[in-house]
Amino acid sequence: MSRKINNIIFRQRVCCYKDTYLCIDDIDGLKIHGKLKLNWNPISKSIRTGQATFFRMDNHSQLRVGGNFDVFYGNDVHIFSGGKLELGSGFINSYGKIECHKHIKIGKNCAVGPYTIILDSDGHQIFGKRNTDEVIIGNNVWIGARVTILKGVRIGDGAVIAAGTIVNKDVPARALAAGNPMHLICDNVEWTN
Repeated sequence: MSRKINNIIFRQRVCCYKDTYLCIDDIDGLKIHGKLKLNWNPISKSIRTGQATFFRMDNHSQLRVGGNFDVFYGNDVHIFSGGKLELGSGFINSYGKIECHKHIKIGKNCAVGPYTIILDSDGHQIFGKRNTDEVIIGNNVWIGARVTILKGVRIGDGAVIAAGTIVNKDVPARALAAGNPMHLICDNVEWTN
């Protein structure tokens, strides 16, 4: 591990729990203002889940953490070259996947349910089509279990996304969205974390 990474971990900015695989190719792209917990198990720090968390940053990628953010066990986060991932505060529950090719932003006080997938790219080039587009998730957003968020989506502040939803279009602030295809159920929803 490089001296810079050791220094960041030593200052307790990044907490890597058991079975965390951290691969950072470009330390200069890492800016953490709060605390990032990787492979976090909220039940007990000593319990081994048997599920590893993979956190990868390729060359010329960026990670910005604005507050305290927990990445639970079994997650796979990959920031590709040229990608920028911004995490405000909150958590991503177990077994999620984030693939950041361009720009993904998760705001403050966000709760992301288990098995959630967030993608800002199609993964493979489709000729004549835009391959990547940013994903912006506002503040105080609750995302249920097994949600898939696709490229080009903006989710407004205070929105709630029901379990199993495939989010392929924008969700207004304080709206409840559900289904496949996604549709808006109601507006002016409120929730607390």
